[in-house]
Amino acid sequence: MRLVDRNVHMVGIGGTGMSSAAKLLLARNCMVSGSDTTASEMTAELASLGAHVGIGHDPANIPSNCDLVVATAAARADNPELIEARRRGLHTIKYARLVGLLMRGKLGIGVAGTHGKTTTSSMLVEVLRTGGLRPSYVIGGKIIGHYGRDCAGRGEFFVAEACEYDRSFLSLNPVYAILTNIEPDHLDYYKNESNLMDAFGEFVSRIPSHGVLVLGGDSPRALEVARRARCRVETFGVGRRCDWHVITLESKGEGHAFYLCHGREEYEFELSVPGYHNVLNATAAAAMAVNLGVPRSAIADGLAGFRGVQRRFQILTDSAPVTVVDDYAHHPTEISAALRAARERFPGRRIWAIFQAHQHSRTRVLFEEFARSLTHADRVTIAKIFSVRETLVDRMSVNGADIAGRLFQLSVDCEYVPEFADIESLLRRETREGDVVVIMGAGDIYKVAHSFAGTLMERFECELSPANTAV
Repeated sequence: MRLVDRNVHMVGIGGTGMSSAAKLLLARNCMVSGSDTTASEMTAELASLGAHVGIGHDPANIPSNCDLVVATAAARADNPELIEARRRGLHTIKYARLVGLLMRGKLGIGVAGTHGKTTTSSMLVEVLRTGGLRPSYVIGGKIIGHYGRDCAGRGEFFVAEACEYDRSFLSLNPVYAILTNIEPDHLDYYKNESNLMDAFGEFVSRIPSHGVLVLGGDSPRALEVARRARCRVETFGVGRRCDWHVITLESKGEGHAFYLCHGREEYEFELSVPGYHNVLNATAAAAMAVNLGVPRSAIADGLAGFRGVQRRFQILTDSAPVTVVDDYAHHPTEISAALRAARERFPGRRIWAIFQAHQHSRTRVLFEEFARSLTHADRVTIAKIFSVRETLVDRMSVNGADIAGRLFQLSVDCEYVPEFADIESLLRRETREGDVVVIMGAGDIYKVAHSFAGTLMERFECELSPANTAV
């Protein structure tokens, strides 16, 4: 299907990836409509660009002249708009298939892996833009400083975050790919690690022989699936056995200065975002950029200018007495990385983790790993688990109180506070000056982060207001 001058309806249009795809369709003169359960910054931005957005899923949202219906991966089969689309015999595809269609005619770059996809994709986009290559992109996070139709570049490259859930990344046909790492995840879908590995193996096998795969050399599972690649493979990581490896690293300001070695070449880069995991993300982006012919100076400037991604260690209140960090971490490895980044960025300060687990099934399978990862904080508050795509058996298998109980056994100062309003009340009562509150999860826990940050800023501004200062 040629996606130009079409009438496309998108179920779940407010998601980050879906909204980016909608902007690409608008740039191709498509008439775009869509719906989502709640209004958001994304839906408002799309409406300002010309999309027709309905709040709430209703069959009436689908235009009479609709050519194509696109559904987010989270949409259930009993969604009323999907039922209506089937009744009318409308051509319906999933979001991942749409991204594959949008990638056609471009030099696709797929960024896959259990962790780091969004940030690595975003860093690569920033580097390509700095190099004047004007890429198109569809990423599962909003790059700070990018607005409107920035994602609809006119250049030859198309960067796509390649998600493994539902084997979505197999709908893409990139010429180039980054595979950051592989760890057990989404086992509610894959059932076992063997099926997960098979899917990643198929993804890398689809890269053509003239393409390039940049792969995390410190990930044994990634190295294993790399055997199925037909293209040239370059590894990145810590050890000198990796083709691209970090040889010098030092903290600088809010981020890092670091040197990379590639053969006899050395590269010097700086980042303004914290965390050693982000140095590795930057290494992957830099390695791919070199393979794409981006000048060294543009890579350095792009990485230095990268301001981050919303919900990826996003600092909401850096000037208030209490620092609030909003982070998407929902896997034990990501939680550990976020909390270590907090220690590094804010040395000597008390780190308070507020965590909402994402899915009972993931929590059950990785229960001990979740508990161990949260021991990196000084204090932990556990919210109720965000449930999605789960059976009653899943929901009854584990809850947030179980995580808090295990943390108590590990001598961690913790509590189980299921409701968001009660978490905010706890934070207002018990945070003290200098605290760093890292609010983590892939569900709706971000609402607590933004609400508490807003409360802090109002209070801080009030205290500094001349009208409230005694003379």
